[in-house]
Amino acid sequence: MNVRPPDDSRHAPPINNPRGTVVSTCCSRSRVTGTATICRSPLLEEFPDNRVLLPGIRCTVRSSRSLEEHSVEIAQTADHALRILLTLGEGGPQTVGELAGRLSLGRTVTRRLVATLQQRGFVSLEAGRVAVGPAVHAIAARALPEVYREAQPLLADLARQVGETVVVSVLNGMDSVVVASATAATHPLRIDYPTGFRHPVGVGAAGRAILVGLPEERAVALLGPDSTSEDRRAFRAERDRGHVLSHDELRLGASGIAVPLKIAQRSGSLSIVAPAARSASLEGHVEELCSLARRLAAL
Repeated sequence: MNVRPPDDSRHAPPINNPRGTVVSTCCSRSRVTGTATICRSPLLEEFPDNRVLLPGIRCTVRSSRSLEEHSVEIAQTADHALRILLTLGEGGPQTVGELAGRLSLGRTVTRRLVATLQQRGFVSLEAGRVAVGPAVHAIAARALPEVYREAQPLLADLARQVGETVVVSVLNGMDSVVVASATAATHPLRIDYPTGFRHPVGVGAAGRAILVGLPEERAVALLGPDSTSEDRRAFRAERDRGHVLSHDELRLGASGIAVPLKIAQRSGSLSIVAPAARSASLEGHVEELCSLARRLAAL
């Protein structure tokens, strides 16, 4: 049974706002709470909430901002799916259980999300582990500037030459983000950093090499408020040296060497990453890195 307001108040009167504009309203009454929600334009944000417009009915004003916030709430499933993709991009292939634990989701919910993403090609299953799928790689390839695609064969050449993974990263906010990479198939054990992998710019060779290429004031600011005098001394030493080495900073057992790079008018870095067991040879590739960085900057 529909509950209506009393006959003498079935239609709410128009509201005159302070600017003299008349704004009509339409109210719907709740049987449970006796409240009404008004559909209105952004102009009505000027009115206070909980205006009593009809006898016995308190009308709640919803501004355009609150409606936007509500739409975010109902997109929670999409947010969970996107978090799965981001987690796979940062941490590599994982089981459904590992994803559920990392994201604080139930296994059943995670399994359904993974199945949906797999159906659309956004993830793939490899030996029971969930990995980023071909649809993500295709979108990334189309979204990246042409210069990154032009850089790909040059990265592949250096990767084959040194027998390791070669990575181009750029500054994004306060993070270092991988935009292109190539991995040699020389060794069965190798380190991969997929496109989209991000980490704080003050961590790892690739990130700190970006800082080396920036003006000192900006680089120190990007180190963050928690940086120490020792961090700043290390930064200046790396800047004077012209390249950066790192060990076990982003991944346990991974080492890297990087030089600053300007590419597509963005501050970035060019790096070689390798398992720690082969890290002794990294400093021998500084010249190759600097040479390729100059070629990439000219693209």
